[in-house]
Amino acid sequence: MQTDEFAEMVSDALDHLYDQASLQTHPLAPALGILPLPGETRAEALRRTLHEAVESLRPPAAVPQSQPEWLPYRVLSLHYLGSWPAQDVCGELSFSMSSFYRQRNRALEAVASVLWSQRSPLSGQDREPDEPTQEQAGERTLRELTALPHATVSLPALLGGVIETLRPLAGRQRVTIRPHVAASGSTVCIAPQALRQILLGLLADCIATMENEDLPIQLCCRGQALVCQVQVRDACGCLAQKLNAAGETDTSFWRSLVEACEGRVWTRAGATGQSVLGVSIPLPSAAASVLIVEDDADAIALYRRHLEPAGYAVHAAHSEAEVREALARRMPDLILLDIILPERDGWTVLSELSDDARARRIPIVVCSIAAHAELARSLGAADVLQKPITREQLLETVAQCLNSRGTAASADPAGCAPDPSSPPHPSDRAPATR
Repeated sequence: MQTDEFAEMVSDALDHLYDQASLQTHPLAPALGILPLPGETRAEALRRTLHEAVESLRPPAAVPQSQPEWLPYRVLSLHYLGSWPAQDVCGELSFSMSSFYRQRNRALEAVASVLWSQRSPLSGQDREPDEPTQEQAGERTLRELTALPHATVSLPALLGGVIETLRPLAGRQRVTIRPHVAASGSTVCIAPQALRQILLGLLADCIATMENEDLPIQLCCRGQALVCQVQVRDACGCLAQKLNAAGETDTSFWRSLVEACEGRVWTRAGATGQSVLGVSIPLPSAAASVLIVEDDADAIALYRRHLEPAGYAVHAAHSEAEVREALARRMPDLILLDIILPERDGWTVLSELSDDARARRIPIVVCSIAAHAELARSLGAADVLQKPITREQLLETVAQCLNSRGTAASADPAGCAPDPSSPPHPSDRAPATR
């Protein structure tokens, strides 16, 4: 295969990055010799590979984001990963359509070069499953999964996707998966791809040893860890090591991934003669939370695209009444406040928050085309951003305000009280089975 043909395949795959059917049969996957993870489709594996290739173009953190070195990465990240139309990318980066195509083509060449150097000399169909390169690929995949960025994840949504993927296997074994996610702490900051593979592998191994049974699974945050527990007849049987094609002991991939994430696998006796198989995965310090006070849905979506990939937990309120409701639920670490709001404008909201003893400690950044810096600061604003706001301006201002407050990325962890019906805490667990 020639490099220009390969580059065209890469460009076409990025054009269809979120088209499951196209990626599932795309010729780029066999050209790269991609091996899907357990429970992962070929489309998901190819999408992950493309994401990683684009991220490899990200300049070092020491390079200011205002420098031109960032342009190729930002064009690909916004246009392909973020699904932004070309016109919106031009508006965000303040350059012409011709500049967009020039930067995009330059970045596509770089991504194709990265992937060309990673391609396998053998296609996925030609490779023997017991070749040493498969073991090397597994080790490389572990490194890649543990290096993926963390994001705010809805545990019910992620677990629902895992259960949907396992539906054919569960149906064949006549196993009914019964999920429970504790109401508090149902959203965590974690690498979603790694967690998905752990849950898929754990549940698949359990289902394979069951027939015509229920499989209860519980997810809960305890301290700085995410705990997953399943109740089974024979936890040790679910963890039994198998022999691979070479006759060597083969540990399940998901257990290796738990270990790579510095987590642990444990078992203990459960109620009614069953046993409990558990996984504990350490969580990073909770992300700083940002409350957006804005009545424009497009503006809120733009803020989310800027803030969430940077690790912030983003919430939104559309009016002064919703602001009060949001503050009653949980105090954010920072507020982005628009001035033009329905009913009562942002100036009134800013004044009232500054007079509120609980809310007074929260930095408020006024973000509006109608912003008046002197007025905003006199009413208690920490800073002012005039719309339109660039991604660099927003991230820099948010970081500065949080740092000056001394709470950047240090919000209280999303604690999760154990469900009364859950199995006992793993602190009295049996020794790890690994």
